[in-house]
Amino acid sequence: LVDRPNAVETFEAILTSTVLGLKLVAEALSALCVAAGMIVALYRIARFRQAPSRRTGYIRIRLTMVHFFVLALEFQLAAYISVRSMRCWCA
Repeated sequence: LVDRPNAVETFEAILTSTVLGLKLVAEALSALCVAAGMIVALYRIARFRQAPSRRTGYIRIRLTMVHFFVLALEFQLAAYISVRSMRCWCA
């Protein structure tokens, strides 16, 4: 007889590959958020240096960068939670 994987093993394999794919997507989005934040911040710094207006300009630039970093951290957290929960299911 041929050994066929049962339904539970097949489901676990599909679940594992799906979660690992989601982890990869979340980590890629996180990296893109950081890169986009850096580009936007550098652009705003260049604009600010051409026409410095007030001290609040740098504060706004930093807040913009923080928004992108927080979004990136949320994607990293989603990737971490998805992999940790998968390990709990498959244990």
